Amino acid sequence: MRFFAFSLDQNFGGMSKQLSEEDRINIHYHVWELHGKPNDPNNKDWGNTHLFDSILIFDQAVQLALKAKFNGIPQDQQNQIFGEVFRLAGSPHSDDPIWGEHHAFDDIPRLATAMAIVLQ
Repeated sequence: MRFFAFSLDQNFGGMSKQLSEEDRINIHYHVWELHGKPNDPNNKDWGNTHLFDSILIFDQAVQLALKAKFNGIPQDQQNQIFGEVFRLAGSPHSDDPIWGEHHAFDDIPRLATAMAIVLQ
């Protein structure tokens, strides 16, 4: 199982310092959504309160948020990210000239690292 959060910094507290407020809100939203959009009028940030109730849902929420962020990046930066994905994968020998693009979402922690490098 992939855990994007722990791959960036061995604890969530450290990762949260690297995420923008928008990124955190998106993850919280996806946690809430994947749990079936529970209605709790006493809890305005349900996704944050229940962030780790299910590690599988947390993992999915992070993936969805990361993919949404990636899709909002201009194409030239996406291409740079594909190059970083290729490099971070050890520059695999392949006949595929766009290996990084074809394998960008195979390893979510690697994609997150590539995005962090390009978008810093």
